[in-house]
Amino acid sequence: SENMFNTTTIKKIFLICISFASYEWVPYAAGCIISHANKNKYVRDNYDFMEPEYRSKSLEKDDFHERLKQADMIGLTNWVWNQNYNDRISKLYKKYRPDGIVIYGGVNVPEEQKVGISYAKERPYVDIFFAGPGEHNFTNFLINYPEIGIEGHHGSFTHKSYQAIVDRKEYKKIDIPFPYLDGIFDNIIENSDGELSALFETNRGCPYNCAFCDWGGMTRSKLNRANIEKVKDTISYIMSHPKINKIEIADANFGIVPTDVEYMQHLIDENAKRDENIYLTMGGFAKNGSPYTEKIMRMMYDTFDAYHGRKYIKLSFQSHDPEVLKAVNRGNLDNEKLVPMMK
Repeated sequence: SENMFNTTTIKKIFLICISFASYEWVPYAAGCIISHANKNKYVRDNYDFMEPEYRSKSLEKDDFHERLKQADMIGLTNWVWNQNYNDRISKLYKKYRPDGIVIYGGVNVPEEQKVGISYAKERPYVDIFFAGPGEHNFTNFLINYPEIGIEGHHGSFTHKSYQAIVDRKEYKKIDIPFPYLDGIFDNIIENSDGELSALFETNRGCPYNCAFCDWGGMTRSKLNRANIEKVKDTISYIMSHPKINKIEIADANFGIVPTDVEYMQHLIDENAKRDENIYLTMGGFAKNGSPYTEKIMRMMYDTFDAYHGRKYIKLSFQSHDPEVLKAVNRGNLDNEKLVPMMK
């Protein structure tokens, strides 16, 4: 019950963003939450964010176990590749700290109520789940928690109640954080014992609602564009660290606006200052005939290193199904330009 939590003793917060096993990713999602939350004076004065965790084999690290034991509250970002690992971490944490709070967020936390309730039942060791935009809801949770406890927080559900009605307009409510520029990852990068992958955004949201993709279906929003100069400063910061050897732009539609050409040129200019080329990937290129996409693809292909000796560009497409292609050729679909790209 919520009475088991002493709202006066929750001080240390440990955010956990476990990497995909093939790469060790700087914990960008956790950094964004810390960056946003620490702009609130009440949060700064009353909570202490520990250094976020990102290592794919964190359970094998002694220092990770020590931080679990110290944390009054842990928050885990859930994706398809780390869900089971997060569940293992959370069960272990409850053994270390039965009085501690476990919070789940991320895209794997369901927004639909029936699915969310089932998801929660499978995880009795998790105290509260957040669906939708994380920075806004988590910051409000920290502000309101001492007064109301674990129940009743906007955008959340627990084993007792459900308030996770996601307002799509919330995706526009906050400025996109810049955790690299706030120094949140300085220590992680400096003390990394291997190669790191870095993620950042130039915008959030997707104006489309394609049937084959859940990105627009999740946000269904106009673009929330980041501050241009801070994006460029973020690129410069990442490129200046030789321990970062891979970079990904996490936009749903990179190339959708002309500013993206500027960003690509800045990436090229900063990459030229490095001893070794960085490996660059995209969350997604712009769809629906953006006039900037082809230019950006050519700039990227001509400059950045190949992956395992193979150069490639990631494209979005509707289908490989022969019936769909026949329909395109008959002119029954709007994607006529798609067919030559597939041949």
